[in-house]
Amino acid sequence: TKDIVDLLHRTFASKVTTPLAAEIKASDHDLNEILTIASILQRESKTKAEMQQIAGVIENRLAIKMPLQFCATAQYASGYDAKQKSWWVEPTLLDTQVQSPYNTYFVSGLPPAPIPAPSIGAIEAALNPAENDYLFYLHDPHGQIHYGKTAADHHSNIAIYLR
Repeated sequence: TKDIVDLLHRTFASKVTTPLAAEIKASDHDLNEILTIASILQRESKTKAEMQQIAGVIENRLAIKMPLQFCATAQYASGYDAKQKSWWVEPTLLDTQVQSPYNTYFVSGLPPAPIPAPSIGAIEAALNPAENDYLFYLHDPHGQIHYGKTAADHHSNIAIYLR
């Protein structure tokens, strides 16, 4: 078991902490926060470009102390859905109210630790968020992402793309 843990530590160091050391040091976030943001990006986005844009959304929301309210964190807090045999079931209104430090509908700021294991691409996006003015986004039924700067923009996107 110790050999496996050592291998995991060496692999993480060779893929993340060593090659990205300068970027990690320059970040406004510590390593745990970077990995936590990256884990949200892993679940909330479909492409590297989306990851960077959503990382910008996260930074914008954190900067103004706006609740993050990410579906992925509510899904994680709700746990495994035995009926659907999945951890990642579309959250319901009840799921957004689950009292967990991982549920960003329930608590402010970032969860205490990553939700899924993030990819290198997600970690890089967390370290290099796009500079944008977006506070909102959604994916339409075809997987296309739509961003909004205001709550009014977001409600308009919901009306156009999700109804």
